[in-house]
Amino acid sequence: MKIAITGIPGVGKTTIAKALAKKLGYQYIDLNKLIIEKYKPKYDWFYDSYIIEDDMLNIEIPDNSVIDSHLSHLLDVDLVVYLIADPKIIEQRLKERGYSFSKIFENIWAQTAGIIESELVGKKYIKIDVTNKDVDTIVNQIIDYISTLDKK
Repeated sequence: MKIAITGIPGVGKTTIAKALAKKLGYQYIDLNKLIIEKYKPKYDWFYDSYIIEDDMLNIEIPDNSVIDSHLSHLLDVDLVVYLIADPKIIEQRLKERGYSFSKIFENIWAQTAGIIESELVGKKYIKIDVTNKDVDTIVNQIIDYISTLDKK
């Protein structure tokens, strides 16, 4: 199974993806790092982000992988785990990471407006609000959901 963990920055994608991969015995894949190493995309200083072209997402992902990225849901995967959190928590985490006000606003707006969720149409996904939940609870919720898929 290929599992994508997606959501805006600061929601806990990396923490959850690594914990889930470890618990399932799956490979953890940092998609952003993989794209940067493989394609060396241009950096847009105005938008403070890399310019990722669609063809850069044509990456072979092995089975039994957990893919971590705000773009991972755009890959051909078996399940997308879409993480959301309270905007106040996101704001605090992104401030601690040194994000600019405009970048914080952009990301919180993207979650509130449902940008990622609108890209999940036709995909098998679970949406999890991680606010006030610990890592084990979230990982177990994902595993419980996967077990229901296996029974279908």
